Formats: sequence, structure tokens, C-alpha cells
Amino acid sequence: MKNLSSKVKQTTSAGFSLVELIIAMMIVLVMLAILSTVLIGTNHQLETQRPRLEAVNNAQTAVDTIVRLIRMASS
Repeated sequence: MKNLSSKVKQTTSAGFSLVELIIAMMIVLVMLAILSTVLIGTNHQLETQRPRLEAVNNAQTAVDTIVRLIRMASS
């Protein structure tokens, strides 16, 4: 008679359990929530600063034009 215990196969788990997957998904969701909050805040800051940036660019263009006209007038 052969020993029956020698024929019993060892079962191994080759994947993740449902609990591990849920925990990983929760971690990813928390990270995405934090990232989206940061991106929304950055976008809001950009929109509030856009008029100021445009004004600075317009002022720089005006100064460059004045300098160019003064150089042309002096020569």
C-alpha cells in the first residue's frame, strides 16, 4: 500500500487575496485624491494670476517699444 499523504498536493496561492486588492485600491484612491486636490489648487492659482501675468507681459512689451523708439530717435 502506498502512503496517501505523499500524494496530497500542496496548494499555493499565486495571486493576491481580495482583501489585499481592496487595500491596494484604497491606497491608490487616496493618492489620486491628494494629487487631484493639488492639481485643482494649482489650476486655481494659475487662473487668478493670469491677468497679472498678462499685465506684466504688456508692460514689458511697452517698455521694449519705448526703448526701441528712443534708440531710433537718437540715431
